[in-house]
Amino acid sequence: MFGDYIRNRRRYLSLTLHDIHRITGISASYLSRIERGERPAPNREQIVSLAQALRADPDFLLQLAGYGPTHLQETLRPYGLSWDEWLEAQTLLPPQEWEEIVALIRKKVASYRNRL
Repeated sequence: MFGDYIRNRRRYLSLTLHDIHRITGISASYLSRIERGERPAPNREQIVSLAQALRADPDFLLQLAGYGPTHLQETLRPYGLSWDEWLEAQTLLPPQEWEEIVALIRKKVASYRNRL
């Protein structure tokens, strides 16, 4: 899942493997193997560097890579959404879909705020 997200995000930003290498210092061949699922996620420092290059949340990438639990798991549980479902959505849904989801959440929050 980590590699899929990295590849999809990189392509969405129209960045090549060599662009990411120039920004992060992570070799293009190593990154390609990560994207294909042939190598595990890199270390924390490299993940934070990747997050910056991909304009992504470093905490999310760290979680996607399997580095430690998150408060988000506890937040999702009452709504019946598992951590795996959240990660799958993050990996599969394109940025445009997330923009729509965020817009809907903001609209709902504003509606309830106006009721107070």
